[in-house]
Amino acid sequence: MFFVVYPIVRAIVVLALAYASLVALTHWAVRSRRLNPFGAWSRFMRRVSDPVLQPLERRVIAAGGNPQNAPLWLLGIVIGAGLVLMSLTAWLFDAAARLSWMAQSGPRMWIESLVSFAFTVLMTAILIRGGGGVRP
Repeated sequence: MFFVVYPIVRAIVVLALAYASLVALTHWAVRSRRLNPFGAWSRFMRRVSDPVLQPLERRVIAAGGNPQNAPLWLLGIVIGAGLVLMSLTAWLFDAAARLSWMAQSGPRMWIESLVSFAFTVLMTAILIRGGGGVRP
C-alpha cells in the first residue's frame, strides 16, 4: 500500500511546487518588467493564481506585510506543507507496519519498541525545547 500511496503524495507535492514556482516566477518577472503584465502568459497566470493568492494577500496585509510578497509566501507554504505531508505519510505507514509486525511478535519486541518510542519522544522533546542549536 505504501508503494502506491507515497508516490501519489509525492507527485501531488511536486505538482504543487511547480505551480507555486511558476506563480512566483511570473509575478517576479512582471514586477521587474521582464514580462508584459498584459501579455497572454501573465493574464493566464493571474487568472489561475488569483483564487489562491487573493486570500493569502489579505492575510499578508493583515499581518502588516507587503502583498507583493504573497507569491513568495505561497512558495514557502507549499515547500513546508509538502515536506510535512510527505513525512507524515511515511511516518503513518511506518507506524502501521510496526504495529502489524508487533502484533506477530513476542513480549521482547514490544519492550524494544516501547523503549525506541520513548527515546524518539525524548529526542523530539529535546530538539523542540532546545531549538536544535546553541543559544547565545
